[in-house]
Amino acid sequence: MNPEDEGKGPATPGGSHLRGELLQQAVEVLQAGIFIYTLEGKLVDVNETACRLHGWTREQMLAMSPAEFIDPSTYHVFDEFRQVVARGEEFRGLARGKRSDGTTFEAGVHGVPVTLDGRVYAFGSVRDVTEEQALREKVAQSQRMEALGRLAGSVAHDFNNLLTVIRLNTEVARASDDPQRVRTRLRSIDEATSRAESITSQLLSFSRTRPIQEELLSVREVVESLVPILERLLPDAVHLRLDLSTELSAVLGSRRALEQIVLNLVVNARDAMRDGGEVVVRAQPVPEGVSMEIVDQGIGMDPETLRRAFEPFFSTKGSEGTGLGLATVVGAVEQLRGTLDVESEPERGTRFRIELPASIAGLATEKDSRSQPPQVDRPLAGRTILVVDDDGLLRRAVCAGLERYGAVALEAAPSEAEGRLADSAIDTLICDVFMPEVSGPALVERVHRSRPDLPVLFVSGFAGAEAGDARMLAKPFSLRQLVGALLEL
Repeated sequence: MNPEDEGKGPATPGGSHLRGELLQQAVEVLQAGIFIYTLEGKLVDVNETACRLHGWTREQMLAMSPAEFIDPSTYHVFDEFRQVVARGEEFRGLARGKRSDGTTFEAGVHGVPVTLDGRVYAFGSVRDVTEEQALREKVAQSQRMEALGRLAGSVAHDFNNLLTVIRLNTEVARASDDPQRVRTRLRSIDEATSRAESITSQLLSFSRTRPIQEELLSVREVVESLVPILERLLPDAVHLRLDLSTELSAVLGSRRALEQIVLNLVVNARDAMRDGGEVVVRAQPVPEGVSMEIVDQGIGMDPETLRRAFEPFFSTKGSEGTGLGLATVVGAVEQLRGTLDVESEPERGTRFRIELPASIAGLATEKDSRSQPPQVDRPLAGRTILVVDDDGLLRRAVCAGLERYGAVALEAAPSEAEGRLADSAIDTLICDVFMPEVSGPALVERVHRSRPDLPVLFVSGFAGAEAGDARMLAKPFSLRQLVGALLEL
């Protein structure tokens, strides 16, 4: 600070004193929190809105590290913000801010580089978008449920087909004395159950509400997993084509956000092609990540419609549309720290382009080994396992599978379970989570009072079922998965 500036308060980077005062006044009246950082990440100025947002005074915040008012779960957003601005580019993203009382809020972040006195700074604005994010989540859930309503008839049709396959093959196998023919029928039953499992898994994943959780995502895998649902949402006259590179980088983000982008844009393309056509979902590698495109051959948009396309509640579908589909896409793209662009002309279709940044971490791939039995012939030999479930058919099927791998397997209805567990020979419990007579966790809590060391494996067919720290296995499961889970207890 120059001597003549003493008494004028903290120095503000750049310009004359008058310019500094005008800039300071403009910054203070903004409704967003303003932060000015060096490119090394040191905070050099904030406005009063930022102070109110976080609950500290200006003097306190200037003495703090940014890590003290950013939730640890989104430190990476701050690093990306600085890196993008240092390249001379504009940054938009979502983070989570931390207040002085320990609470957090969802923060929409916008950053640009500014040059003051020949030095480049990172100029960032932050808005509390907690309510906006909650609204988007409600809209997204509503849209998922609407889509599920449309899917119900198609899914019932598919399940009736699969049940017919299982029943007919079972009857043929029971009537046959030829072992080879029985094995062939059993393979057909196994294939039908795998298809049924795929449908239920898709529906549960798609419909349930769950907390936003970031994970490493394979764009190709997520898109391909949505195909059964997408195909049911499209009329016969609209064809879905995938063009997905096998060389895509992993991206970090919410799987639900990526699913929402694909679903909403494909449905948008469907609605734009009343007379049919082709919608293409394309994903290709780009230097900094993954570029996705959803392209249709529909009616397109004129310049005025294109300008307003992402406005909440703006719709060209009259009473049929909510006007929130594309606004939801914008929020989902922000969650994934991506960018969204659109090109469209009347009668020439529309192209949405989303660019997602690659994660610096690698993507672990998992091999599907459902049909591969454990390598040891009788890995459960010497164990006595009680299976508790309200479905008798399921209990007996599980017991048969456990006996195949060496266990002594017993079964009990929920009302019988406590009495059976008085037998000290039972050394493991498999228990359903949701049962009509008593919940699995409540039953286990009572049993653990007398047998605190009894190992428990919970199983459930409900999406989002929880059992504290206990091991959980989702239905449907294979024998290999069941035996593997038991060996980990």
